[in-house]
Amino acid sequence: MLVCEHPIFREGLQALFNETADVVVSSVVGSVAEAGRTIGDVRPDIVVIDAQLRYDDGPAAVARLAREFSDIRIVILSDVDDGGFIRRTIDAGAKAFVLKRSPREAVLYAVRSVAAGGMYIDPAAAARVFPCQPRSKPNEVPATSELLPLTFREQEVVRLIALGYTAKEIAADLNVTMKTVETYKARACEKLGMRTRVQLVRLAAAQGWLSGIARMSAPGLNA
Repeated sequence: MLVCEHPIFREGLQALFNETADVVVSSVVGSVAEAGRTIGDVRPDIVVIDAQLRYDDGPAAVARLAREFSDIRIVILSDVDDGGFIRRTIDAGAKAFVLKRSPREAVLYAVRSVAAGGMYIDPAAAARVFPCQPRSKPNEVPATSELLPLTFREQEVVRLIALGYTAKEIAADLNVTMKTVETYKARACEKLGMRTRVQLVRLAAAQGWLSGIARMSAPGLNA
């Protein structure tokens, strides 16, 4: 389900999802109140909400829907990158937070991550809430709810490594060189304070990236 009151933005999102084989848009509404009246009938897996609705505060909207429909997963799209706003939105129950200025692939990645049982926080948004700091314990693995200080590409490389792909296969999949893959891996490991593939696998499992998927796809996803 899409919750957005601006026709151009709403139609753009719908067109994006219609281009994918694994996401079906079940309903498009213009307010949280309308979403509340419709969810029971269409039973979406995921609700994608524009945080800048005219009559609905983002965190309050998330809290309302999460309270009334505990089984749905909420993805927030927002212009606001204020740390306090992001934190309130996540605390209210959102499973993903994507800045509208991000690439379109980030929206699909967020939806698929949430569908697989994980979370997705736009790297620029995460940096506002949790500045990158090295871990004190090399073997420490973040909990599922922790916001990761990784870029979109670093997350993708870590996920594919955890799924067992070689650097050569990842390079071909992402259309980059093997040297670039190794650079992304090194940066991610440095940020996370990790050194081994085993640690990366544990991280990916904690984030829900290994839930029986090969390319973060979720067949038949109803949004």
